Amino acid sequence: MKRSRTAGAIVAALALSLIVVPATAVRAAPADPFRVVDPQRWANPDHMTWDDYVPVPGADRPATGSVRNFRIALVTLDYPDQPFVVTQAPHSTVFGNPQPSASGIARADVPAFYRDFLNTPGALNRGHTLHA
Repeated sequence: MKRSRTAGAIVAALALSLIVVPATAVRAAPADPFRVVDPQRWANPDHMTWDDYVPVPGADRPATGSVRNFRIALVTLDYPDQPFVVTQAPHSTVFGNPQPSASGIARADVPAFYRDFLNTPGALNRGHTLHA
């Protein structure tokens, strides 16, 4: 009989500890259970201007990598039923492209346009290239 009372006391103590521990944990919770843990701060790119541009921290302007260099190939597709957007009149596509600053480019000049736009700092790319 003593064994059953001891076992009963142990079971009761365990049951009580299971009830007390969660109650204590609930009391330790923050006062506002709907507090935003990870606030999202973003801007719609459609509403951004060059004034919103923030340079990449630690970005280096030289055209050499800090560890190694990469050769990048840009492959464009020329569809027979769709001209390159930059060869068209300003705002002529359903998306309002091309912009006036990059429109009406002759078809023969398209490869050089993209090569220079992506690799050579200039007014159109505001000095930003694939490297910086």
